[in-house]
Amino acid sequence: MYHRRTPFRELHDFWLGRLRKLWWDDWTAIAAMIQITEERFYKFSAKVSICCFYIRVFVTRRFHHAALALIVFFAVHAIIFLFLVIFQCMPINATWDKEIQGQCLDVSAIGNGGAALSIIEDFTLVILPIPELMKLQLTRKRKLAVGLLFAVGSFACIASMVRLKFLVSYSPSYDPTYDYQEIVLWSAIESSTAITCGSLPALRPLFRRFSGILNTLKDRLQAGHRKEPNASFVTVKAIHSFNSSKETSPKYPPQRPRLLVPFDASGASKDVTTTMGMIDQGEKDGLELEDWDKERRES
Repeated sequence: MYHRRTPFRELHDFWLGRLRKLWWDDWTAIAAMIQITEERFYKFSAKVSICCFYIRVFVTRRFHHAALALIVFFAVHAIIFLFLVIFQCMPINATWDKEIQGQCLDVSAIGNGGAALSIIEDFTLVILPIPELMKLQLTRKRKLAVGLLFAVGSFACIASMVRLKFLVSYSPSYDPTYDYQEIVLWSAIESSTAITCGSLPALRPLFRRFSGILNTLKDRLQAGHRKEPNASFVTVKAIHSFNSSKETSPKYPPQRPRLLVPFDASGASKDVTTTMGMIDQGEKDGLELEDWDKERRES
């Protein structure tokens, strides 16, 4: 009889002290209960968030009334569908315990009706803001962003229609765990698309900040690249260091200051060796002139 205990009964007995400890199967049952409960509301929450975004963007009173009426319709649909799922069998235990003789509703009809209403709701969300958008003066960039938002919403409508097709094809089913894999897949696609569509407007500040971080990193990399010395500068600096050490070494006599010769910083069209040879030749000519002037004065 343990398999007939519900998670609520497990928590109730644990709270009253009838159970000393919850085992791993109890915790998985509680997790399954929470998951099934929140699955009833994720589509409703995503659609309501999109309606709230519409209300914030468009300021006309007529549009606000239409969006609020749509939110009320979503809420009524979610509550009715939740009660139909909970009370599909009387007594409720007959839903999971097939040994109990009870009266149950047609689950396939409930699922098909909910899928059809979901398609209508998705198309309504896509069509509702179009008249207001036609009145706005938007830039080309904003028009592309709005077009992307509507494209994502249209894909959610397509996913709803594909899911309804599989619901009709596999109802009733004698092996739900195998036959309902396409239904579960397209249901996940529809809900994920709706959540993404409702989250895109809120992601705009994040994208703007991320683009600013990328621009800052790009500027820093370019600044660091400009500070790196080129090959000609390194070569001339090395030669200058060698000549300085040569002039200060006791092995060589002191020399006169060298002449400055213009040098191209790019180093692409001049040879460093040739330039240094020209400098040495000029120094030799200067020394010969100095010796000749000294001999002329002595004579």
